[in-house]
Amino acid sequence: MAAIIGPKSPSNIAVLLSTCDTFQIPLLLTHWIPRNLTRNHVINFFPDSRILAKAFIKFVENDNWKSFTLIFEDNEALIRLQEVLQLPTSDKKNQVKITLRHVKPDQDFTKFMKDLSKLRENNFIVDLPLHRVRELLIAAEKINMTTEYQKYLLTSLVSTKIC
Repeated sequence: MAAIIGPKSPSNIAVLLSTCDTFQIPLLLTHWIPRNLTRNHVINFFPDSRILAKAFIKFVENDNWKSFTLIFEDNEALIRLQEVLQLPTSDKKNQVKITLRHVKPDQDFTKFMKDLSKLRENNFIVDLPLHRVRELLIAAEKINMTTEYQKYLLTSLVSTKIC
C-alpha cells in the first residue's frame, strides 16, 4: 500500500491516523481536521482554517459588513472560524456585531429563517453540511430572504454541488 486517501467520515480520522502512524503510511486528506491531529505523514489538500478565515475576514471587511449571523451545525465551525469571530466588536468605528445561531441536524429551516428575518439581519456566514445549505437556501427563498439585500457567505469549498 502506497497511501490511504480519506476518510469520508470525520469520525474515522482517529483510527486512520493511528493506523498510518503504526505502519508509516501517508494519509491524504481532502477535508478539514483540527490542527492538533496533523502529523508528519499527513498531507491535507484542504486549506488551513486560518488562511480561509483570513479570506472570509477580507470579504466581510471589503463588503463593509457591520453585522452578520454565523449559522452553524457542529461546534467545529467555531474552531474553524475562530479568527472571524474575533473581529472587532468593541471598537466603535470598526465594530462588527456577530450573532451565533446553532442549528440541530434535523431542524427545519423555515421557522428558523422566519425568526432571523424578524431580526432584520441581512448578512450570513453559513457553515453547514452541503445538503443542509441547500435546505437553508430553499427555506430562505420561500420567505423572500434571497433578495439583493441578503448576502450568504458559504464556508464550504465544494458548494457548487448545492444546486
